[in-house]
Amino acid sequence: MRSLVIAMFVGTFFAASAASQSVRWFALPAAAPIGQEIVFSLQNNTPGTLYVRGSTPFAVVDTKKNTIFQPRGLPITMPVAPGKSASWVWNQLDLARKQVAPGLYEGVLDYATSPTGSLIPVKVQVQVDNVLLGAWGSMTPGGTVNYSLNS
Repeated sequence: MRSLVIAMFVGTFFAASAASQSVRWFALPAAAPIGQEIVFSLQNNTPGTLYVRGSTPFAVVDTKKNTIFQPRGLPITMPVAPGKSASWVWNQLDLARKQVAPGLYEGVLDYATSPTGSLIPVKVQVQVDNVLLGAWGSMTPGGTVNYSLNS
């Protein structure tokens, strides 16, 4: 059976403020069909460098705040320069390497404004579901809209 699967990016993200500028933590797509990779991105729109601890510093939790997925990475402090972003991919697998059930999840990340500074948490909600129709991308002039077809 073939079904057209498109996940719609609705701009769902939580913004944290740093020096009256913004730090953006978001997911693309924000709603995804079962099995599609979800990309989490930290965008630094501040004048200073941000720091994340670990080469894969994010986790995915369920609605009860149970950790569903937390990748292993190198124990490093990674800088994200002003105007730059860093991204990580979640393949919708849980800690046992099994496909997660349809539902709502949150991608969570902690960042700091100095290499040893206090951590600032950010989170974004994502939907994993049997989505039948949607689109994601930049809905602006000159932007890119992506579609996927699952069969």
